[in-house]
Amino acid sequence: MKTYADFFRSAFTFFCALSISIKAFAQTETGEIQGNVRDSVEAIFNAVIKIEGTNLGAVTDPEGNYVIKNVKPGTYKLIISYIGYPNKELNNVVVEPGKVTIADVIMQSDVVTKGPVQITVTKQSNTEEAAVKEVKESKQVINVISAEQISKSQDRDAAQVMARVPGVTVIENRFVMIRGLSERYNVVMINDIISPSTEAERRSFSFDLIPSAMIDRMAIYKSGGAEHPGDFAGGVIKIYTKNIPNKNYTAFALSTGYRSGTTFREFNKSVSGKTDFLGLEDGTRKLPDNFPKNLNDIQGTSAQVDERVEAAGKSLPDNFKYTTSNAMPDLRFNFDMGRKINVGESGKIGNVTSINYSNTYQYQLFKRADYDDFDVNVQKSPLRLRFD
Repeated sequence: MKTYADFFRSAFTFFCALSISIKAFAQTETGEIQGNVRDSVEAIFNAVIKIEGTNLGAVTDPEGNYVIKNVKPGTYKLIISYIGYPNKELNNVVVEPGKVTIADVIMQSDVVTKGPVQITVTKQSNTEEAAVKEVKESKQVINVISAEQISKSQDRDAAQVMARVPGVTVIENRFVMIRGLSERYNVVMINDIISPSTEAERRSFSFDLIPSAMIDRMAIYKSGGAEHPGDFAGGVIKIYTKNIPNKNYTAFALSTGYRSGTTFREFNKSVSGKTDFLGLEDGTRKLPDNFPKNLNDIQGTSAQVDERVEAAGKSLPDNFKYTTSNAMPDLRFNFDMGRKINVGESGKIGNVTSINYSNTYQYQLFKRADYDDFDVNVQKSPLRLRFD
């Protein structure tokens, strides 16, 4: 007598056999595409073969062979692609049920060589890697800042860039002191040419004149070298500006900022002109036309000289009163443009332009106090005057 276990065992065997039959039947409904991809010399590895209009495809092995399985019967187009070769198409590839279709491919390179090939290499000097390499190869104590490093900061001019260098102090936001020595002991070179002093009464260079967008790299030498000028004691600062750009570019940036303790705070200011925000004088502070250029040139008796000096003083505009205003948020913008013009087959003309503008406020509290001689009775100096 058959038990339930025998029944389930028979049913399980039947369904397994049925599944195998269905799978074998399904396999007979598809075909395969095989082939080899090569050029005129050798097999091509990693070439991509796709069947147009489907998601089926394959990649060649090191011998150039490929296999695409489970392809439904029909007529297809194969597209073969590989770097350095134009795409190859095989039309009318017929796939039959349960059969293998052979589709070999011969690729042809689209590179045509005419005579010798000249390779031109340009040395990159404005990257972080180039800056580190220059520091390692130098025999002097040196710091190098590249344009790539400058682009990651918010520095607007060369003075702010210099402020990040160890051992360098920036004075008045424009002059540089190296290793504690005054700016008169430093040599500044722009593109390997010694720059003149920007100040009339002392030897110094105002670094805020050079926008950071114009700098290719900066090198600060803190020790002497045979290739450097000998009239320095603090250091040599070499600034290299950008050369002909590799491609045309235009960039514009606008930024604003809030200063704690300054922005929107009331402050006092003298009478200002309408163009002060541009850094230009509109004549508000101009001396009268008849004002003497030199008081020593005034001729006459002592009384006449005193009278003429008094008249010259009274001719000055009475604009010594101050007004109050509120400090607005900082405003800055910069415009950078580079253009490259090809002249003939090998000539090039380049232009790099940078325009920077900033209008900022800085609140500073100045205190002044004068005292009389020390009073031994109260053991202190009496306060004469004080103002903030």
